[in-house]
Amino acid sequence: MSDAGPYKYATRIVRVFHDYAESVIWFPDPVLYEDSRLTTDLVDGLRSWDAQYYSELTDDFRWRSLDALHSFNRDGLELARRVAVEIGSSFGVEYRSFENGVVAELRSDQPAINPDAEGAFQKRAQEAQEEWAAIRARAVANPAAQAGRWGLAP
Repeated sequence: MSDAGPYKYATRIVRVFHDYAESVIWFPDPVLYEDSRLTTDLVDGLRSWDAQYYSELTDDFRWRSLDALHSFNRDGLELARRVAVEIGSSFGVEYRSFENGVVAELRSDQPAINPDAEGAFQKRAQEAQEEWAAIRARAVANPAAQAGRWGLAP
């Protein structure tokens, strides 16, 4: 299976973004903080950043000030960098700016400083690879039934 397309978000790229979920860590879906195995300090920072989003928006979902927007983006990018350092060079960490939509992909050049977190993400990536392999096998075994589904031509 190619690493192109959304598959990379299940196997190689962890995303940090706010989207009305219980967590701002996505791989490819929201990852509960306790499942991420990230350090308590980092999880506290991620929760605080998520709360910052709500506190800095008006009732009609506009930023209270440009300073608030700048601060939110600066904090989000720093948290994404910290996630990258904890999980190590095996994964990229993606952060999309709320100001201009620019996507930053961060990757540590060092091994994980938090092997438990790295292991949690490696386990999720392995499960995704196994799921995609099973889908591919079903498509190959029964191409007529799977034609066009999931974009997997045999």
